[in-house]
Amino acid sequence: MDAQETERRLTDLEIRLSYLEKTLETLDAVVVRMRDALERQEETQRQLVDQVAGSLSQLNADGRNDPPPPHY
Repeated sequence: MDAQETERRLTDLEIRLSYLEKTLETLDAVVVRMRDALERQEETQRQLVDQVAGSLSQLNADGRNDPPPPHY
C-alpha cells in the first residue's frame, strides 16, 4: 500500500468517524428526551394513583362502600 492510498483510507476513516460521532450525539439527545418524558409520566402516574386512593378512602369514610342491605 502506498502513502497516497494510506492517506485516502485515513481520510475516509476520519469522515466516517465524524458521521458516527454526530449520530451518537443525536441518539444521546433522543435518549435524554425519552428519559425526561418517562420521568414525567411516572410522576403523573403516581399522582393519579394517589388521587384514586384518596377517592376510595373518601368513599369508605362516607359509608358508600357498605354492603347492600339483606333484601337485595
